[in-house]
Amino acid sequence: MGNFQNKQKECNSTDMRSFLIWILLSFCLFSDGLIAAENTTSKSKTDSLLQTSSNEQLDLPLLLNSGWFFCPVQNYQPDVDISILNCKPINLPVEWESIQPGYDGYALLYNRFTLPNENRLTNLGLFIKRLRDADKVFLNRQYVGATGEFPPDFQKAVLYSRLYPIPQELLKPGEDNLLTIWIYNDARPGGITQETPVIDNYFELVDQFYDDNLKALAFIIIIFMFALVHFIYFMFHRQSFENFSYAIFLILWGSYLYTITNLPLTTELSMNFLFRSNIALFFLIFSTFPFFLYQFFQQKIPRALKIIIGISLAMAPFCFLLPEPKLLYYPLQFIEVLTIPALLIIYHLLFKVIRAKLAYAKLIACVIVLYTCFGAADIFIDLLGIQQTRDFEIFSLWGLLILSLCLTLIMAHKNLVYYKDATVDRLTNALRYSEFISRLDLEVFRADRENHPLVLLMIDLDNFKKINDQFGHMQGDKVLVMVAEALRGELRHFDLLGRYGGDEFCVAAILENDREIRNFVIRLHDKINKLCIEKKNQEVPIRATFGAVIRHSGEEITSQTLVERADNLLITAKSNQKGTVLW
Repeated sequence: MGNFQNKQKECNSTDMRSFLIWILLSFCLFSDGLIAAENTTSKSKTDSLLQTSSNEQLDLPLLLNSGWFFCPVQNYQPDVDISILNCKPINLPVEWESIQPGYDGYALLYNRFTLPNENRLTNLGLFIKRLRDADKVFLNRQYVGATGEFPPDFQKAVLYSRLYPIPQELLKPGEDNLLTIWIYNDARPGGITQETPVIDNYFELVDQFYDDNLKALAFIIIIFMFALVHFIYFMFHRQSFENFSYAIFLILWGSYLYTITNLPLTTELSMNFLFRSNIALFFLIFSTFPFFLYQFFQQKIPRALKIIIGISLAMAPFCFLLPEPKLLYYPLQFIEVLTIPALLIIYHLLFKVIRAKLAYAKLIACVIVLYTCFGAADIFIDLLGIQQTRDFEIFSLWGLLILSLCLTLIMAHKNLVYYKDATVDRLTNALRYSEFISRLDLEVFRADRENHPLVLLMIDLDNFKKINDQFGHMQGDKVLVMVAEALRGELRHFDLLGRYGGDEFCVAAILENDREIRNFVIRLHDKINKLCIEKKNQEVPIRATFGAVIRHSGEEITSQTLVERADNLLITAKSNQKGTVLW
């Protein structure tokens, strides 16, 4: 635990500044694309903000934002005479509870509109954004389309958009056309609550509808690809459980997004199954994210949070056992109540890790607070029924987008740091011995392919223990850094420099012939022997002893054997004559 925290605290501040800049740039680029897509839709809305009545003739697209009536009815009667119904005017988009509080069941929404001339009546379609729960649409009392099913075989089509082609023969050019939308809603706010219905060229609506679907599908695929990367990383680093839990979180989130997009409308999946899956996935996401956070910071999960997570996990299979879909809202509300203590526990964790100055703690805390604010804004808007903010879509999805993007980049950066720590010595920036041997195998293969000799050096600093004892370990670390930099200054970018351990280094290089190798080794030896440190008004020279082995092309000798031979030569040189090169 201590080593983990020390490593976390030692993360280079420059890397973190660069990392934060990359987060901002990445999010700006991604959000620009989303905003551009929103602007395209907003432009079409703005261009079509035309007030309609039963006698007006308007160009397409026709935005039906006035002239609507809401009629509560006891049963589904497609041939009912609307003149005998108790209908009230309603301004869409709005929840019909604003007209009749607490109303669930069947309702009819109708509007009359006039289109200008016959040549504009071909290939028309009706688009309704986010209609709850099941609907059947009629034009001039003729069936147009439906989503979901009415009782007794109720299929709950929760807040999916609707796109229906309008048959040309059903339209009456230059006359009043009656559009009736039958809706069955069994719980929560009913009706058309997002945008007013639009009549436009059907093929343009199809392009827009499937363009939105493709964007959603692309985003979901990206989420699954991130999850796959974390799964693969976990397969090779089984101790990285935070990668596993984060991959599960991303898969659940991607699946959840699928259930709230319009993508399921192109499948044969049951609407009730999708709704139950949506709620179950919410419970699983709620349970998985705390696991990820506590594993990321390697903290023990408190008992209270374990109980909350256990309840949420138990609710997931329970979603498929309840007899009626509307009953799912009760466990959902119960979990929403438990969200408050769960958030308090998570915030306490974030407070602890920030005080401990663990890496990424502040950044993760910021994005979680931001996501919480967005989610609270959704709840606030939902409770107060504020319709003016509907153009912003769902705030929590934006928060979830920021959260996912930041956590993905954080995990990538963390894994990069861990990989660097596993392959490179943090103090000297030289390769760790295991990585040095792995790359030395490749260099041996390359030397044989190019028919060139390879030299391996084992380097030991003379009297290094006296420097540590006399001047302190910090000064000793400074000497190690100076030696590593001196060696690196004489090496090419593809030559190998490793730290064998303590004050020993190893170097491997491929050169043209033995003469170049000897000149190369002498140059390295002289470079180190010219180093010195100034301490307590005195100069302390730095000296090194080399053990050198040349491997000629085609020799049957392994990398490990090369190291052993060079190390034996080094030991002999240290015993007989320090400060020399022994071949």
